[in-house]
Amino acid sequence: MTSQAICAILIIILSLVLRLQTLGQGVWLDECISIYVAKMPDLTSMIATLSIQDFNPPLSHLILRYVIQYFGDGPVVVKIPALLCNLAMIPALIWLGSSVGSYRLGVIAALFCALSPLSNHFSCQSRPYSIAMLTVCLSLCFFINALKASALKARISYMTGFVISTALCLYSHTVCVLIMPCYAVAYLWIWGLKKEHYLRWHEFMAGMTLAILPFLLWIPVILEQMSLPRWIEATRLSQMWFVYFYDYVMFAPFAPLHGIFFAGIALILALCFAARQILKNGFGSWLTQCRTAIGRLDAPWIVIVCTTAIPAFLVGYLTPFAMGYFRYILPFSAGGFIFWACVIDRALGIKGKNNHSLVWTTLFWLMLAGLDIGWVAVTHQKPDSGLRTMAMDAKAGLYDGAAIMIAPDVTGPSFDYYMPIAERARHKVLLCGFTRWEPSKPCALKDLFAAWQPDSVVADGQKHVLDLAAGGVKKLVFARDRVIMSTPQVPKTKRIDQMQAWLNEHYGRLPSPVSYYDGMTEQMQITIYDLEQDLASRSSQRL
Repeated sequence: MTSQAICAILIIILSLVLRLQTLGQGVWLDECISIYVAKMPDLTSMIATLSIQDFNPPLSHLILRYVIQYFGDGPVVVKIPALLCNLAMIPALIWLGSSVGSYRLGVIAALFCALSPLSNHFSCQSRPYSIAMLTVCLSLCFFINALKASALKARISYMTGFVISTALCLYSHTVCVLIMPCYAVAYLWIWGLKKEHYLRWHEFMAGMTLAILPFLLWIPVILEQMSLPRWIEATRLSQMWFVYFYDYVMFAPFAPLHGIFFAGIALILALCFAARQILKNGFGSWLTQCRTAIGRLDAPWIVIVCTTAIPAFLVGYLTPFAMGYFRYILPFSAGGFIFWACVIDRALGIKGKNNHSLVWTTLFWLMLAGLDIGWVAVTHQKPDSGLRTMAMDAKAGLYDGAAIMIAPDVTGPSFDYYMPIAERARHKVLLCGFTRWEPSKPCALKDLFAAWQPDSVVADGQKHVLDLAAGGVKKLVFARDRVIMSTPQVPKTKRIDQMQAWLNEHYGRLPSPVSYYDGMTEQMQITIYDLEQDLASRSSQRL
């Protein structure tokens, strides 16, 4: 076994060890949607359900479908395909780094992937992120090697791999469609500046056409989904400078889960470095150096720049930044890891020729590893969903005979996953939601935001609670998500506040054994109401 293979295996083991804790965090809403879609009776119904439940193409759901058929839908089992794809990123990144610059660059990028808290967190989710990361990485490897291959037979082999991996990446995650304009801009840049490459124009066009042809079958679904009402506004252009920088920082291996802290530090460091260079060499000289550095980019680096910079801008613009959809930049993280690996490599001046350089490099890696492992160890002590812990308490009998109203209703599938209908019947627990009263199924895309628009939402909720009380239900457990995606167009917080205010006014409260269920998502605040203690009725009798 070669030293390179041993190095890759050691990084894979490191990556796996760091992800063992994440594997035990359980599932949350988005993963429940994947499981729900994958468990449809046949492929036709799976595709039909997917088109109204999820914005992503079917590749990851198809893989999950067969995993569930053979191994079940346990909270660890459903994460295994994503984990395996993330572990496969290690040799893929080493190959990509070797293709772009050097084997050392690939090893640094692979270490970044193994250590990154963001990669760790999303690589263990039963969602398309990991397979999108892997297929985009492979697509980049094949494309860059096709640019460098002088022999026609080698170019045909690499372009065949490019067609297959790109077609797979287009079917893995919706945002992967951005890879096509990235390649187009990169090739035009390379061709226009006459950078050295061997890939002919007609070969490039043939590869791009063959890669996108299978995806044309999914275009009607995307067009149908795009026709749905958009209740949340995209990021304003005035915010794009920050969103662009923020998304680019999300590629960084030392960015915590939400990255805002590091984004500020990185911006300050970048400005300090630029100011130092300007003061040292003058503004004109600095601009000249920048232009020279850009002009010296060879074909592989032009591809890396385009496949990170363009998605960083477009993902930030096309998705609402305030909602935390920065995770959609993850499919393009292979190029990002290579970019940051080069930055670190150049900044530290790792030559391996003097002891001082090696000492500082070792200290840097130890600090980086300590920060990342510490972040994962601290944050991943809690489950992915607070509803998992609540469901465990319900199965232990804590809420027997109660109706559990989850607000907003969209998180209902998480509770249903951990306490399915048979288990609820045994404990005489009713699961309802606000605004939908049957929240065990994921909400259809067309109803996701539209249900919150009518002014009658609260009145309908009040009527449902009155019906529960009239039907003999004695307790209502109001489980309110503390982090609600609410905007003026989708006034979830306002509606839930109105509903809870009405409950406070009409019913007495019972002591709650647990007031708050913490989690990475779906953090639930618990209030228990006594439906037998009608405060409004007693008040009117006294009058």
